[in-house]
Amino acid sequence: MGSRKVDEGWGSGLAETLLQVVHTRLTSMGPPVAEAGRATIRVWGADHKGIIHAVARDLAWRAVNVESLDTEVEAAPMSGQPLFRMRAAVSLPPGVACDELAAALGAVGDEMNVEITVEPVSG
Repeated sequence: MGSRKVDEGWGSGLAETLLQVVHTRLTSMGPPVAEAGRATIRVWGADHKGIIHAVARDLAWRAVNVESLDTEVEAAPMSGQPLFRMRAAVSLPPGVACDELAAALGAVGDEMNVEITVEPVSG
């Protein structure tokens, strides 16, 4: 397999994109993780970069498993400003209570200027 010079007219970064390599490796599954409960997380507010990252970072730090995550951005009725909404179904590990998670994510919400609620799921 030979190599070709990428024409400058193709756009910046094309050569670097074509030359990226993905490394994979097999991993083994560890023992099943115990679950303490389930919750639904809702986030809403003015759309801006970093909202999902900030929430996911806090969930990962607490070993909360995200089972599903849906997001949408829609225009506000009067101003047309983009409004962000997120809904996530999560499972909580032992030692993480729903009210503790709600308090922690409340701080994230304050930092990101969005509203965050955490509701336990019974069942």
